[in-house]
Amino acid sequence: MESPRAEVSVPVRIWGLDANGKAFNQAAIARDLTETTAVLGGITAPLNPDDIIGIQVGPQKSRFRVHSINGGDGPYEAMVESLEPDRCIWKVQMLAALGPGYSTTNQGERRRTIRYPCNGGADFKRLDEDFTQWGRVTDLSEFGCYVETLSPFQPGEELDVTLTFGNHVFRARSVACTAHQHVGMGLRFKMLTSEDLEVLREVLQPLAAKFVGDPAITAQVLGHIQRILSCVRELDEIVRTSPQKIAPGLPEHIGRLLMASQAVLDNQRRAIQPKSSV
Repeated sequence: MESPRAEVSVPVRIWGLDANGKAFNQAAIARDLTETTAVLGGITAPLNPDDIIGIQVGPQKSRFRVHSINGGDGPYEAMVESLEPDRCIWKVQMLAALGPGYSTTNQGERRRTIRYPCNGGADFKRLDEDFTQWGRVTDLSEFGCYVETLSPFQPGEELDVTLTFGNHVFRARSVACTAHQHVGMGLRFKMLTSEDLEVLREVLQPLAAKFVGDPAITAQVLGHIQRILSCVRELDEIVRTSPQKIAPGLPEHIGRLLMASQAVLDNQRRAIQPKSSV
């Protein structure tokens, strides 16, 4: 299913290396938004097709590939495509432009947990090396993080990572999952001690509290619940219509699970509805 297009202009910040190999960081305007593409206007840095750049909207950041660019001697206009299709950094703006009928069509949103924007540091190195590099951590979950670095490691490489958030420090044996040259890399936590996991959860707690009620995160949570409910309904239909012998008590168990899932979904929807003033 094709993503809807929002004809809205959104101020953004973009950065990366230009066609001459020079670092740039500037304001721009994104328009003609879909969940994974946009047209950027007002670009002063010369770019080439297939260049990788970072784009930020508020606290949300993601990596994009330049699909095409035009504008002669500048300012330039570029069509860009997301390298992280599981993230839509302008979902709130699309929701405001398209109205309540808009819902994400992106299958990549089905990740195991929500990633929270953050500002931390990471010292990382290969397991068999002593040389350590540093990068900035821009989002974090219980299962991984994204580190901005000009020299990311290749997907599949294992790293020893020390993450620092203020006074909270923890280590995680990690695996590089994605790599975008001159931009950063996504890491999956492979091994943490119980003490390090406890510190990670302490870091996540205020991040989660800060974003309670965020429209993008709320939509993601409701999407997870809705998919669970759909799976339970499918299972209920199979049990009720299957001619094969089923375990005693299974239909009743599925019925209770169906009711509980629907109740959770209804409660979440009521919780985000605007409260009328008295």
